[in-house]
Amino acid sequence: MKPERNLEYINDSHKGLLAALALDGIDTSPVVGGATRLIGYGDTKHGYGPACLLDIIQTEYVMEPHIIWFPWTTAGQRIAHFKWAVELMRQTHHLLFNVEKKHILFFEHFTRKGLLRKIGFIADLPLVEEIHMYQVKRSCS
Repeated sequence: MKPERNLEYINDSHKGLLAALALDGIDTSPVVGGATRLIGYGDTKHGYGPACLLDIIQTEYVMEPHIIWFPWTTAGQRIAHFKWAVELMRQTHHLLFNVEKKHILFFEHFTRKGLLRKIGFIADLPLVEEIHMYQVKRSCS
């Protein structure tokens, strides 16, 4: 029986998936250099399978995840997977999300629900218009 959701480190067994995504025109380039790369598995339009790529930069105390969703993952599935991943990661780290302005609606949803806290933004950057920053505190358990 497959778990409801899972994270796997990228390895040679994922080369076929990454090649198929590239053929479909999906950019799977790492979001940030030097990150640990994982594939998130869970419910998709096609049943249980790969739902996203996750690039993570971390220190001993802070984890900074960057998500690339696959097109076959619905908005509702993305919300459920994101909540699961945040709860998993915050068991050991504070979380920091640096988000391009074009993606803030997804994160604002979680701000309104109390899962994230917006901590600011940086404007007038050379490569993107704005970066918005969100925080999740480490759980106290």
